[in-house]
Amino acid sequence: MLRFQYLVHYDSDAPQENDDPLTDDEVVDALSRFWDDLRCDVVAADPNATVNPQLAKSNRATTRSVVVKTTLDAGTIDEAVQRCALRHHLKAALLACG
Repeated sequence: MLRFQYLVHYDSDAPQENDDPLTDDEVVDALSRFWDDLRCDVVAADPNATVNPQLAKSNRATTRSVVVKTTLDAGTIDEAVQRCALRHHLKAALLACG
């Protein structure tokens, strides 16, 4: 299995559908929905995959790390992560792959 680690966060400077930035509570809620949606997307393609949120090395409550372990290729995982992040007004950056 391959292991992918992403840093997921909310960027209040990024353009949004509305002019009001999300509150910290709304961002925490978006992160929770992100994990659930990503888990469903990845496990649908690879039933043995795992998606685990972790605390990021950041003091911000609005930043998390996610580790995906799967047999799927890097392009497929990155597409799923980016699509899910965009759906929840978040940004995701690949930290490690291996």
